[in-house]
Parts: sequence; structure tokens; C-alpha cells
Amino acid sequence: MVNDNRGSSEPYRAVYVPPPRQAHAEPSDHASSQPAANAPGSESCGGYAFSAEQLQRIQVQWDDLADSYSWALGQAAALADVDNGPGNEYASQNNAELIKSFGEKLLAALQERQRHCHRMARLLGETLGSYSMAERDAVERVTFKGGRFE
Repeated sequence: MVNDNRGSSEPYRAVYVPPPRQAHAEPSDHASSQPAANAPGSESCGGYAFSAEQLQRIQVQWDDLADSYSWALGQAAALADVDNGPGNEYASQNNAELIKSFGEKLLAALQERQRHCHRMARLLGETLGSYSMAERDAVERVTFKGGRFE
């Protein structure tokens, strides 16, 4: 008798909010990021707020990750270019067909991952642009009203 072990899986939809930072904790690259729900003037919307410098570092990391796919793409292209097996019998030919098919699928998957990394870097660049525009607008408003930054 076969045991039927089917179940259902529901994704966990709550946004992760890290515990509050402790005063004695060492600062790290991500220590100054704060949950957006705790950011000054924000509604409780989830996600995180980052400084412009952090966004720029993350953007560079996405670009670096995209660039790291270059070697793997070359290897996958070599697999996708296989036409003939080592011998002239059905086993070699079947093997070549399977390798070519695997190479084509691997190449497509790696290209999609690389596109995703470039897309994330581009989106972070657009966010950085929004940050600088908001900063410039804030400076103009404060200057216009006779205020000053300290």
C-alpha cells in the first residue's frame, strides 16, 4: 500500500522586521538601514529604508553579480553548440542531443538570471535618482523659506 503524503504549502506573507539594534552592537554595512515602518514620516508599509551610499553599494553588487555570469554563459554556450557525439553510433548521437538540449536550457536560465541582475541594478539606479531629486527639492524648500541645514 502506498502512503499518500500530500499536503498544502502556503507562503509566509508577513514582512520580516529585524529586532531593534542594541547599543553595544558593532556597526556593519547594513546596520544603518532601518525598517521603513520605523523611518521618520513613513506609514507602516513594510520594506526597508536605505541611505544613498548603501543603495549605490547594493547597485554595484548587482552589477558585479551580473558580470559574474559571463564565464558560465560561455560554458553553457559550448554545451548548446554540441552537434555530434564522439562516435558515429546511436548512443553518441543521443548523448549529443541531450547535451545540446541541456546547454540550451542552461543558457536561457543563465541569461534570464543575468538580465534580472541588470534589471535590479537599473532599478536601484533609478531609486538613487529619486533620492537625489528629493534631496535637491528639500534643499530648495528650506532655502526658499529662509531655513538652513545644520
